[in-house]
This record gives sequence, C-alpha cells and structure tokens, in this order.
Amino acid sequence: MRYRAATDPLLEEAIRRRMPDYRRELVGEDPRRWARYVHAATDLDGDGQEEMLVYLIGSWFCGTGGCTLHIYRPSAEGYDLVQDIPLSRMPVVAADSYSEGWRDLWQLQSGGGMPAGFIRYQFDGSRYSQTERIPADQRRPKGLLLSGNPSLAGGQLEA
Repeated sequence: MRYRAATDPLLEEAIRRRMPDYRRELVGEDPRRWARYVHAATDLDGDGQEEMLVYLIGSWFCGTGGCTLHIYRPSAEGYDLVQDIPLSRMPVVAADSYSEGWRDLWQLQSGGGMPAGFIRYQFDGSRYSQTERIPADQRRPKGLLLSGNPSLAGGQLEA
C-alpha cells in the first residue's frame, strides 16, 4: 500500500484537533515551513472499516530520528486519533499477526548512531506498545506497507 499525498479535509481536521498549537503564527507565511502528510488506509482492527496511517513531515513534526506517525480510526466526526508514534520512518508495515484484535505494526527506526532496525508495536487493548526490535539487515517484516519516499511537494497541511 503506497501512500497517497492527496489532501483529505477530514484528516486535516483530525490532525489539527490533535495538534492545536500548529498554526500560521508559528510556521510563518513561507510554504516551505508548512507541514505535509501522506496517508494510507487499511483495516487494522478487523471491523471492516479502514483506519488511516498518517505520516506527518515538515519541521514541526520531524527531528533527526524521524517524523510523527498518527493512527486514526473512522468516527461520526471524521477520524479519531488512536495513537501517535513519534520518531517514525517509513516503511511502516501492518503485519499479518494480531494482538488484542489489532494488526501488529512494524516501523523502521534509525538515527543517533544506532544501527537501523524494525520496531514491533503490538496493541494491548487500548494502545500500541513497542515490544521487539530486530536489525533491519536481518529481515524485513512481511505485511502491507506504508512505503515510499515522500517529499514536501505534496499532501499540504496549511497552518
């Protein structure tokens, strides 16, 4: 599942609810400082509705260890945040294994002089928790991927 960079007004509204401090006064008028996001949909909890994996990029959401990943589920208001995972990198893998009815997630982690590795996140009934780390050169987890190499050219989230 390659990411999509098309804007989604309901997703942007959900992001703004989660990040109310993200506003024009902080990022200024220069569009190069605005945030971007890419997203992919997949059913993580087996209920027949697709949750959204949202990868936020830009100076507001990224650091040397990576960017922020949000997980949203559909709701009557649009989308509700399930969890945010800071310092994420792509690819993000929605595995074929499940914990508490939700697909396990793997995401790439690197930076800070540490060798690249995949971190496994398992759902504990209310949120995802990091449970395992494997070296990236050992094996790549199998499953649906949020993958690609996004740039600041698409998926605009204006302040």
